[in-house]
Amino acid sequence: TYFWPIYGDQDEVCFPHFESRRHEHVEQALGPKLAPGTVLLSDGYGAYLAYAKKTGITNAQCWAHARRGIFEAKEAQPQEAAQALQQIAALYKVEEEIRERKLKHQAKREHRLMHSKPLVDKFFDWIDKQFEDLGLLPSNPLIKALAYVRERRAGLRVFLEDPEVAID
Repeated sequence: TYFWPIYGDQDEVCFPHFESRRHEHVEQALGPKLAPGTVLLSDGYGAYLAYAKKTGITNAQCWAHARRGIFEAKEAQPQEAAQALQQIAALYKVEEEIRERKLKHQAKREHRLMHSKPLVDKFFDWIDKQFEDLGLLPSNPLIKALAYVRERRAGLRVFLEDPEVAID
C-alpha cells in the first residue's frame, strides 16, 4: 500500500493512504478540478502528467528525481555521469544563492532566468549531444537516465519561469 505525501501551498503536509499507485488515486487525492494556474510538482510518474493534462494544470518535474537516475548510472559511464551531476549541482548552487540572498517573487524569477536558464539550456544541449555522440544502447543505465530527463524537459523547466515552484 502507499501513503502519498501531498504538500499544500500553506506548507501543510498530508498523507492520504491508497492500496496502490493506480492513476485514479491521484485524482482522489487532489480532487477532480484545481484552480487555474495550479502547478503540481512531482516525480516522473505518468499518473501525474495524465492528471495535469486532464485538469489543465502545469506539471513541474523534480530535479532531484532527474538527478537520481544519473547518480545511479555512475558505474556504467563514470565520466559522462560526473559531467551531468556537475551541471545539476550548478543549478542547486544557484538555488542556494537565492536562499542566501532571500530573493522572492520577481527577483527570484529574474535570478533564475539570468543564472539557471543558461545552465538548463546547456544541460539539455549536452544531453542531446550524448544521444548523438555516444551511440549507447537503450539498455545502458546512463542513456536510460538521460532519456528520463529528456522526456521531462518541459516539466523540469517550469521552475525557471515560476518563482513559487521549487527545483525539487
